[in-house]
Amino acid sequence: MATYFFHIREADILMEDPDGSDLADIAAAIAEAKEGARSLIAEKIRLGQVVQRGSIEITSPDGQLLKVVTFRDVLHELIGGLR
Repeated sequence: MATYFFHIREADILMEDPDGSDLADIAAAIAEAKEGARSLIAEKIRLGQVVQRGSIEITSPDGQLLKVVTFRDVLHELIGGLR
């Protein structure tokens, strides 16, 4: 198990994850970030808000950036799954 932090970036705002999550590996962290992005996108749509460029940055406990999951990539996966 390793600890991963999921920071949300939208426009010029960075919302830092203070707690992190213990997950098996980076693949599990990426899956968690994609699920979080889908939830954020769905909430914006429910509220009638524009889904702007955003992302979830996965970092290690020492702050090293491991992966960026963009809202755009998640939307493309969702649309591709509908075809």
